[in-house]
Amino acid sequence: MNKQFITYLGNKLKVGNLRTIHLNALPGRFATRLDIGDLEVLEGSAQEDLFQNKTYKNSNDFIFNYLLAKPSFQYKINFEKFSQQKTSPERKKMLVTLSKRLNALVNQNDDDFLEHGVKSFGFGYPIFVKRSKKDSSKLIKAPLLIWNLNISRSNNFQDQWIIERNEDAPIYINEVLLSHIANDEGIKPEDAPWSFEEDGLLERIKLTELVAWFLHRFGTKTLDVFPKIEACPDAKTIEARTGENPAILWSGIFGLYRTQKQSIIKDIEMLTDKFHEFDFAGTKTGDERVSSTAGVRTDPSQHEIIHSLLQKEFKIIQGPPGTGKSQSLTAIITNMLENKKKILVVCEKKTALDVLHANLRALGLDKLVAMVDDIEKDRKKIIDTVREVAEQGQVIRKNFNETEYDSNLQKFTEFVNDFNTKHKNLLKEFFEGKNLQELVFEYMLFQRKSKPSSNLLDGMQLSLAQEEFKGLLGKIERCADVYAGVDKEAVVYNHISAHAFKTNPVKVSDLPGMLDKSKSNLQAINVSDINAFQVFDHALLFPGNEKEFTPAKFLAGLKAAGEALKLATALEKELVLLKQSLEQDNYLDHFDFHKKSLELVKMLEVVTGHKETLQDFKNSAE
Repeated sequence: MNKQFITYLGNKLKVGNLRTIHLNALPGRFATRLDIGDLEVLEGSAQEDLFQNKTYKNSNDFIFNYLLAKPSFQYKINFEKFSQQKTSPERKKMLVTLSKRLNALVNQNDDDFLEHGVKSFGFGYPIFVKRSKKDSSKLIKAPLLIWNLNISRSNNFQDQWIIERNEDAPIYINEVLLSHIANDEGIKPEDAPWSFEEDGLLERIKLTELVAWFLHRFGTKTLDVFPKIEACPDAKTIEARTGENPAILWSGIFGLYRTQKQSIIKDIEMLTDKFHEFDFAGTKTGDERVSSTAGVRTDPSQHEIIHSLLQKEFKIIQGPPGTGKSQSLTAIITNMLENKKKILVVCEKKTALDVLHANLRALGLDKLVAMVDDIEKDRKKIIDTVREVAEQGQVIRKNFNETEYDSNLQKFTEFVNDFNTKHKNLLKEFFEGKNLQELVFEYMLFQRKSKPSSNLLDGMQLSLAQEEFKGLLGKIERCADVYAGVDKEAVVYNHISAHAFKTNPVKVSDLPGMLDKSKSNLQAINVSDINAFQVFDHALLFPGNEKEFTPAKFLAGLKAAGEALKLATALEKELVLLKQSLEQDNYLDHFDFHKKSLELVKMLEVVTGHKETLQDFKNSAE
C-alpha cells in the first residue's frame, strides 16, 4: 500500500464538477430536474389566471405537511381536473412540460436502479448560493440537504405520479458541497449539527437551526433563516442578486442525486492521517490455498487464472461480452470459499453483480453471500442475514464426506500436474529448433499446399535422425535447382510422375501424328466393317440371294470382320493410353489440346462400339 497513491486518489475525488446537480441544482432545460414551484400549475381552475394570487399552496403542502412532518408518505400529483375541463393554452403548455419532466424522472430513476442498483431520485432543499473565493465569476447553487425519495407512475390513472418516502430513506447533507467549500475556503464544518432523528425526520425548527449555523460559519448574519418556499429564479437573476456573502434560496429541486463519493473520501482521509497505524503487510493473503479447483466448469484459460491468482497482486481479466468473464469471477469466488477465505466483489454495474449472484445461488451458495446495492437501505438486511447465519451455525451439506473429498482432490491435483507436465513437454524443442506443435503445424501446412506422394519413400530405410533429415533435405534442394532450370516446353510434365523416367516418354511432337494415325485406323475399321456386313446382309436379310452367298464370299467376309476386330481392339488400347497421358500429365495446362482431346474421346466411343458389334457378329458367324 502506497501513501502517495492514496493521497493522489483522495485529491482526485475531491475535485467537484460545478455542472453537476450537487453544485448547480438549477433546473434550466434539464429534463430530469423539476422546480417544486412548477407544481403550482396544478392549483386553481383550468381557466384561472396562472399568476393570480400565487400562494405556492402545493409546494408548501409537500414540504411542510409531508417532507418535514412525516417519516414516510405518498404524495400524488395528478392532472385529473384539467383533463375534464377546457384548459387555457398557457396552462396546457406548462402541463405538457411538467408531464415530460415527471416521466423523464421516472424513466431515468428506473434505469439507474437497473444499471447501478440504486434509485437516485431525491429532493434538494434549500439552495445554498455562494461565489467561489478563488474565482468570483463562478457561482455555486447547491442544495444544502437531500432527501432520498422514490417516484413512479400510477397504475390506476393515466396522468398521475406518486412521490413517496419510506422510513429507511436517508436524509443526506450535500457532502459534495462541503468538499467544495473545504477546497475553496479551507472551511471544514466538522462540528455541524448534522445528526437527524432516528426516524429520519427533520422538523422545521431543526432545519432553521442548521441553516443559521451554516451561514454563521461564513460570517453571514441574517434573520431570514426560517423555512419557506419560493420559486427558483433563473441563473441570470441569481447572478445579479448574489453579492460577496453567501445566501439561502428557499427553493426545492426534484432531481437525480446519484451516489456521492464523500464516504470514500472520508475513508481515504482517515487512511492518510493514520497511515502509520495500519499494518498493511499483514493484509496480504499469501498462497495458503488447499485447492485450486472451482465449483463451476472452467476452460484452460479460466483454470490458469485460478491457479496463478495469488502469484501476483493484480490481475486483469478482459474481453468482449460472452467470453466468460462472469464465469471466471464465479470460479474465483467458489475457489476462495473452498479455501475458507473471504472475498469482496465490487462492480459499477448492478447487472454484472446480479449475474454473479445468480451463479452462486444456482450452486447453493447464496446463504454465504451478502449483496449490497445501497449502504443505507441494505444495512438492516445485511445485519439480519448475518444474525441468522450466526444463530443457526454453519450450514453443512448432509451427504458431504470430507475424507472422500480430500482423496478426490489429491487425485485431481496429481492429474492436473501430470497433464501440465506433458503439455510443457509439447513446447520443448524437438527437431531443428522447433517443438512438436510447430512441426505438426508445418506438416499440415505443406499437406494443404501439395498432395504428398504415396510411394515416394517406399522401400527406403529411414532412421528419422536429424543428420539423415539434413542429408535428404540437401539432395531435394539440389534436385529442385536442376528441375527449375529445365525449359517448361521441353517435356510435357509440370510435376514429377513415375513414367516420366521411362526410356521413350511421349513427346509433344508425337501427339499430332498419333491422333492422325488413329483416324486412319478408324477409317480402315469402317471399310473392313462395311465389307463384312455387305456379304452377310444379302445372305441373311434377303431371301432368294442365297445363290450369291458362296463359301468364298463367306470366308472373305469373316476374314474382313476379324481384321476389323483386331484393328478396333488395338486402336481402343492406343486411344485409352493416349487419353490417360493427356489427363495424367496435364498437357492442357501448357498446350492447346482441348479440341483434339474431344476428337479422341469421340473416336474412342466409336471404336468401342465397332469392337462390340464385330465381336458379336464374328461369334454368330462362327
